[in-house]
Amino acid sequence: MKKNLILLVIAFFFFLLSIFKIIHWNLFWSNNEEVRKRDYIKFIETYRDEVANYIPQIKQFPHILEVVSILILCFAGVIFLKQKNIIFKILAITAFILAFWNLFSLM
Repeated sequence: MKKNLILLVIAFFFFLLSIFKIIHWNLFWSNNEEVRKRDYIKFIETYRDEVANYIPQIKQFPHILEVVSILILCFAGVIFLKQKNIIFKILAITAFILAFWNLFSLM
């Protein structure tokens, strides 16, 4: 029971961390509309520079944020899926959809 609770807390933490990353991306997307329309590649580089202020290793591995986000969402989804409650099933489906959405940011 205790191990299950710890895994659930970790899964919620990972899920919320990925939600915050997506919210940050959407805010950055809406606040930099003119750069995005002019040059999308420059827009992506600007986003990576902003994230690099918080996580300096992003400069060395530019796609690491997406890969880590996909992995932690899949981990959270699997943990949620193992629970019997319908709320956790909905959270698992949401986590898998968000992981799939992050997969497209790698392309």
